[in-house]
Amino acid sequence: ALATYLRQSGLSIGEVGLFIASLYAPWGFKPFWAPIVDLVDLRRFGHYRSWIVFAQVMMILTLALVWAVDPGTNLKLLTLLIVIHNVFSATQDIAIDALAVNVLPAHERGVANGFMFGASYLGQALGGSGALFIAGRFGFGASYPFVCGLLALLLVGVSLRLVEPQRALA
Repeated sequence: ALATYLRQSGLSIGEVGLFIASLYAPWGFKPFWAPIVDLVDLRRFGHYRSWIVFAQVMMILTLALVWAVDPGTNLKLLTLLIVIHNVFSATQDIAIDALAVNVLPAHERGVANGFMFGASYLGQALGGSGALFIAGRFGFGASYPFVCGLLALLLVGVSLRLVEPQRALA
């Protein structure tokens, strides 16, 4: 939706393409910071749960900052904020996958992975279509609080309620 909005704001195809390419960069670097997620441990709140909650809070905050940026006039700042947002999104992905691997028996991981992918795509479809609906009805700026609200619902309804088994002390 944002790429379409940028194009309609008069940005060139090249500028929009570079913006989109930048968004995927954090996902390519996940293997380099995944060990940090494994090593930095806040046992009091649950190791991976802490990372998940932290990442979600930061995703909400970065989107709130993006809301204040005019995408058509400040593409560099917009790109920087969205890349930072995606760093937190990719970090959350690392922590969720690691939590699943640590709590699920080996024979259940394949099915769980399928459900996780399916739920991810369903969430993207519903959230994306909802954001487009909101943008079409109330203007593009209204889609930011909608998406932040969805992330906050996940934070409160799921992530803060996670119960993570204690990891053995290393």
